Amino acid sequence: MYIIFAAALACLLGRLIWKELGRSALSRPVRAGLTALGVVVSAALVLWGGVCLSIYLFQWNDPITW
Repeated sequence: MYIIFAAALACLLGRLIWKELGRSALSRPVRAGLTALGVVVSAALVLWGGVCLSIYLFQWNDPITW
């Protein structure tokens, strides 16, 4: 489930990054590289944040007791 959400958000972000970099005078390969880098970084952050959030919510719902 987390991978689908991260992939969908990464695709949307990739489109936004590509569109915004289109305003610059960069060549297409440079734009593609920067867009790919932005997509990979954003997908990794979203995936990591989702996993951390799910662990936090699980522990909030069922706290660890010793």
